[in-house]
Amino acid sequence: MLADTLREWEERLVDEGRREGRQQGRQRGRQEGRQEVLAEERALLCGLAERRFGATISRALAGILAGVKDNTELMRVATLIVECATGADLLARARPR
Repeated sequence: MLADTLREWEERLVDEGRREGRQQGRQRGRQEGRQEVLAEERALLCGLAERRFGATISRALAGILAGVKDNTELMRVATLIVECATGADLLARARPR
């Protein structure tokens, strides 16, 4: 009887550990996925800036965007790429708020 109880406890602990491990794995996967999407969006914006204003502006914009982790901020910069008349104006206005 004691052996059966110990076996049940062991099974419960193992099951609980597996559930926690799966949950942590899913959370890590979602976080990594978000980081990949943000990196792709940054690359796209820099590509658009390069096409419109040249490689020097694109590299400078990449430095500005490197620390941006907010999709809303990246969308604001996308709008600026369309609205700004010069690369200098883009860089001045693209700094995070």
